[in-house]
Amino acid sequence: MTTFAWPSVKNPQSALWELRSNTQIFTSPLSQQSQTVELAGAKWYCSVAWNNLSRAEVAPIQALFYKMRGMANTVYLPRFGETAPIGSVSGSITVSSSTGSTVTLSSSSLSIGDFIQFENYEVKMIVGKSSSTYTIEPPFRTQPSSSSAVTYTNPSAIMRLDGTSVAINKMIEGVYSVTAGFLEAI
Repeated sequence: MTTFAWPSVKNPQSALWELRSNTQIFTSPLSQQSQTVELAGAKWYCSVAWNNLSRAEVAPIQALFYKMRGMANTVYLPRFGETAPIGSVSGSITVSSSTGSTVTLSSSSLSIGDFIQFENYEVKMIVGKSSSTYTIEPPFRTQPSSSSAVTYTNPSAIMRLDGTSVAINKMIEGVYSVTAGFLEAI
């Protein structure tokens, strides 16, 4: 398996990000009572779309998708439009400690709503904050090492195409549109 870098292309016109939790629910057919269980394995899904591309603009996107060979290879997919923290953050940030859904960092300058990247390209959203301790979603699949670096600009997740085929729409006038879906490779 090869993981490709995202090419230098214009950002898509739309990028729909979803966090899909791994939950199951059982409802008794007799009493109608429900039981819910949350399992590990929440993951990111993303659907991106470009419209009105020229042949030169679509070529590197098309080349990447074909090199990915369906779901066989992966790509470092950036969070389009969310390339920097909400507030003013500078310098390096490292992990002090972590648990399933919390992490203590060397900085208290990140904000609720910021996306950050940890080891193994796990991308998390900050959903709560108390000084330099942050609540994140989704929970860690692998705990980051103490003193490991945190990426807060241009966070990227390792993603694969969500299907085995890729379609590029070419209008007769030579204008292209592309829509592709990705799922986090966990």
